[in-house]
Amino acid sequence: MWNLTILGVKPILREFVGREERHRMTDFDDFYEQLRQEAEAEGPEAIAEFQTLEEHYRLARNVITRRKALGLSQGQLAAAAGIHQSDLSRIEHGRANPTFDTLDALARALGVHVCLSEVCDAYGSTPREPVVGR
Repeated sequence: MWNLTILGVKPILREFVGREERHRMTDFDDFYEQLRQEAEAEGPEAIAEFQTLEEHYRLARNVITRRKALGLSQGQLAAAAGIHQSDLSRIEHGRANPTFDTLDALARALGVHVCLSEVCDAYGSTPREPVVGR
């Protein structure tokens, strides 16, 4: 069985994501592509595990990008969302499995929605304003 933790992939991915400014994106893209190819070579279980990990990092990148766009520190966002800064840090490093309530609290504080589709307003959701920021 292909296990990202055993292979040391999760810590390596965290290192790349955590030190993004010090690494060229093409290096990460190359690394990511190599991991994807290895998962495909291993089969369906490995692909499923890779996709799960991929979603954790997509969430992390989205939270970080929005937080920085609003000019917020982790502490400010955590306070606005009513969560601990350490929990936000774990989410941003792809090490957490947050509940829907936590995701919704973050989304509200960031002025966005939690959704499972390309278009979040498909069900008539209203635009949100960030709780804090600019």
